Amino acid sequence: MKKSLIYLLIAASVMTQTGCASIVSHRSQDFKVHSTPSGADVYIDGAKMGQTPVFTSLKRKDRHEIRVVKDGYLEETRSTKRGFNWWFAGNIIFGGIIGIIVDFCTGAVYTVQPEDMNLALTEKP
Repeated sequence: MKKSLIYLLIAASVMTQTGCASIVSHRSQDFKVHSTPSGADVYIDGAKMGQTPVFTSLKRKDRHEIRVVKDGYLEETRSTKRGFNWWFAGNIIFGGIIGIIVDFCTGAVYTVQPEDMNLALTEKP
């Protein structure tokens, strides 16, 4: 009985541990798209997200394509990159191997770079 209780407590503690970056930063990151002029349609990874300014949340582990379109202006397309989330380093002290695995699986080890986009649209000739 005592051994099964110990195993149960160990299993519960392992299942409830998460990585440092997962705790602090989560799986997604806030992202903003602004344009000059405003009111341009914003597509992120092919899905229409609205008109500028757009405030959304992007998965940290993925790279994203942002396309901004407005009548009378040239279309602008940019891509995000994955940066390193320094909260991940907290696993050395607190999270251990379990935290490292959790952060890699959730994508919390990354950041979306840049954190926002400000696009100046060019009028069509």
